[in-house]
Amino acid sequence: MGLMDPEVPGRIAQLLNLLNLPVELSALDASADMLVELTRLDKKARSGRARYALASGIGAMATDESGGYGIEADEAEARRVLVKLGARS
Repeated sequence: MGLMDPEVPGRIAQLLNLLNLPVELSALDASADMLVELTRLDKKARSGRARYALASGIGAMATDESGGYGIEADEAEARRVLVKLGARS
């Protein structure tokens, strides 16, 4: 989505690995469709559409037009990213 410098996700993943924290979704054994459906139940969802809290850098979050942290994203793009991160397709 182009919200942060391209090297930042790798730096974050390295730190999470050093702390023995998960960086992939494969351990959940969940499908991208199921995860997207569950995000529609989140408190950030509006009118049945999922909204996401998205990092824009280390220690920074992207905001919507009203300054809130719930960003609407294309569901096909969300599924693509979730599969890339290890969710089942």
